[in-house]
Amino acid sequence: MVDLTRQGPVFILAMRSGENRFNRPFLDALVNALDEIEGSGGPTALVTVGEHKFYSNGLDLNWLMGEGAAIVLVSSVAGLRSGTRIPAYDASKAALAGLGRHVALEGSRMGVRANVVAPGLIDTPR
Repeated sequence: MVDLTRQGPVFILAMRSGENRFNRPFLDALVNALDEIEGSGGPTALVTVGEHKFYSNGLDLNWLMGEGAAIVLVSSVAGLRSGTRIPAYDASKAALAGLGRHVALEGSRMGVRANVVAPGLIDTPR
């Protein structure tokens, strides 16, 4: 599923489970590999590779369905209208809204709920 090899200071993380969908066993293996890298000490680099058709095909909705999942994505009003002067930020927040619509549509057939929260500007004291 997830294989970790080391060549000197370089770790190679290979995902080898077909579509590499994010489910509990896959995420546990991924976290264990990352913990091993973090615990290795010294400077290191990480290279990730995916085999088969997909690098990752996203969430495993069948797995989520068994858990009765509710997915909440945190976006921003910046995804609805520009104004931050940071185009990449605005675009990423708009993409979350699109992802939320897709997950809500696809997941509804399996009992998975999805919502996008888009808070407005918040005045915070310094």
